[in-house]
Amino acid sequence: MSNELQSSSNYFLPTSFDQAERFAEKIAASALCPAAFKNKPGDVFIAMQLGAEVGLSPMAAIQNIAVINGRPSIWGDALLAIIKAHHHCQAVREWPEGSLNDGTLQWFCGITRKGQKEEIRSFSIEQAKKAGLWGKTGPWSQYPERMVQMRARGFCARDVFPDALRGLQCAEEVQDYIEVVAEPSMPSNLKLIDGQPLSQSFVADDILVEKYLDQIKNSNSWDELKEIYKQAKDGVKGDKEASNKISKATKERQDFLRKKKDQEEAEKETEQKNTTLNDHSEFLAAYEGKTA
Repeated sequence: MSNELQSSSNYFLPTSFDQAERFAEKIAASALCPAAFKNKPGDVFIAMQLGAEVGLSPMAAIQNIAVINGRPSIWGDALLAIIKAHHHCQAVREWPEGSLNDGTLQWFCGITRKGQKEEIRSFSIEQAKKAGLWGKTGPWSQYPERMVQMRARGFCARDVFPDALRGLQCAEEVQDYIEVVAEPSMPSNLKLIDGQPLSQSFVADDILVEKYLDQIKNSNSWDELKEIYKQAKDGVKGDKEASNKISKATKERQDFLRKKKDQEEAEKETEQKNTTLNDHSEFLAAYEGKTA
């Protein structure tokens, strides 16, 4: 099988699993890699695959796909690019009506699919107020008109081209979700990290991690250590950094307990030898006394 990457337009594409894996490693180690994917080749690999499913190049995928509130999402400009590049897209138009100053602003997005009539969706300041978004800290305060525009774009794109987006939502919309209901299997001590790759989307409570580390440090037997290790790994599941701390501490404690056991056995063996020598000396002394 060839080790060469396939050229597609202005970028390269891996043609095998091994190539994709090596490509992901190169990107993750690069200074050009986004911080959320830096030194995380596994996350780069998954983002590349997700991007390929919606027509994004590897670099475009890691630049425009983020996990927000636990959901893989795509930023609005990349979403528009996917729609416009689709072979069934005939036209896309966006326009505002009303004024931001008097609260009548409303953005419209119209998308025409080949063989179909134009579909138009809109979003207004009034709708933003009803949703509790208007004046919200962050982009809604800094770029309110842009956020209204993204809502209209996201609604229209998802309705007209669900096959192109494969369930991806506009990141500007998803980041406004107030709360995400955790999966039943998700430990209650974990929190979501916005804007991070999926495999790095949780963080364990610091107090809980320190509790596990303290238990590991004070364990007195290998059986006790194994039980604590199992509980700790389950307790921080989803937090790679905390999991690595647990593993490192367990390895250090295991080495300590092993050395302690070896030392105790050596001391016991020395004691037994000394006892044997003493018994032998006493026997010789007694024997020599009888024969004197």
